[in-house]
Amino acid sequence: MPRSLLLVFLAGCVAGCQQPTQRTTTIAPRDTQGLAYDQFVEQRTDELMKMGGPFKDRAYAAEKARAQADARFGTPEPEHATTWTWGGTDRDAQDELETKLTKMERESKR
Repeated sequence: MPRSLLLVFLAGCVAGCQQPTQRTTTIAPRDTQGLAYDQFVEQRTDELMKMGGPFKDRAYAAEKARAQADARFGTPEPEHATTWTWGGTDRDAQDELETKLTKMERESKR
């Protein structure tokens, strides 16, 4: 490998390391499916606790209710998302990219 190419490569790596890491946390509002999931878990937990037996313990009943809700609604989207970025500080471009990726993910699940 020519020395000049190696020097350019190493300079690029070092320049990339000089930019600080940026961390952003976004809070996504719950959609209707997320709200239905939460309501189902609360209602089913109360029903299971009324049944008694091993479900007298609220934690065990809630765990069983969450398993049933996962089977019915699928795994819920997280409320908080943390992203790490290096370099660019263009917030609008980053939000646009994240929106496109989210849409692509939803379309692939159909």
